[in-house]
Amino acid sequence: MFIYLRARVSSYWGAHQYFRCVFMFFVALLISLFSAILASSFDLGGSRNAAAGSTVILFGFMAYDFAYAALASTFEKNRLSWGHEFRRYLKFSLPLHAWLLAIILVVGFFGYSRDLTTLQTLVLIFVCQNIVISIFWFFSAWGFASKAGNRKPGESVAARFWRSSATRVAVNVASVFLGLIAMVLVNAGKQ
Repeated sequence: MFIYLRARVSSYWGAHQYFRCVFMFFVALLISLFSAILASSFDLGGSRNAAAGSTVILFGFMAYDFAYAALASTFEKNRLSWGHEFRRYLKFSLPLHAWLLAIILVVGFFGYSRDLTTLQTLVLIFVCQNIVISIFWFFSAWGFASKAGNRKPGESVAARFWRSSATRVAVNVASVFLGLIAMVLVNAGKQ
């Protein structure tokens, strides 16, 4: 969870939004800590309980996005109203939460029906969620960059795409995830 939230926070730093970066870092830290404590209170014996623990982490993602929507809506320069901006920010992230919940439900059911161990179920949920998170942010960045009003005069779609904070989130999550896969593939740490 903190990998994803750290990626979101670091994208604000890259966009020169320093106050937002520092504030949301502490929000991410508190939410990650609270979610981890709450998720660890589940008895992780079996796929169903692993899925239940993962759902708590998903609620942590949602809490972060609610906090971000509140902060961004408060300081948005060209807002129509606070409520309108708040709903606009949440409308952007809700599809991601729906996909992540679907992954938890499908993998939890798959793990239960296939008698997967708790660890196997958690790893499968982690892998699927990181793939979806990366793809979601890449497509979001491309959609944002494709709109002519979001680009500087003479700027290409690709240049705007690579300048986007959404692209930075996708690259950060994907790079950590690919690094973990590489370590597993080369048996890093094996004695």
